[in-house]
Amino acid sequence: MNDTQRKADLDFHKNRGNHKSSILYHEVMDRLITEDIKRGFSLPLPISCLNKIPNASLAPLGCQRQSTIDEKGHIIPKYHITHDQTFPGPSGLSVNLRVQKELLPLILYSFIISRLIHYIVSLQL
Repeated sequence: MNDTQRKADLDFHKNRGNHKSSILYHEVMDRLITEDIKRGFSLPLPISCLNKIPNASLAPLGCQRQSTIDEKGHIIPKYHITHDQTFPGPSGLSVNLRVQKELLPLILYSFIISRLIHYIVSLQL
């Protein structure tokens, strides 16, 4: 992707905004984003900063409604913020599709499988 395409995608996403679910669940989104900010998981920046960040990209936010079970077995709604890194701009390339996988460091999960199996067995016992 060249810089012209990236800027066109950035402008497209800036003008398009977030997914409809973020508007539908705007009160939930406000609460979840505020929690993320307080915990240091998110850093909100004004939209005016976009053009000052080299190679900046945008991805629309959404809100996924799911269900969970409380300690008494009651089904209760649960919400998650989504950052849709698969949503393409005019270039047809999403953030995920632009990842240069050959530049990513190798990650090995060899010991995690064994640890998970031991954990599951201990939970069953």
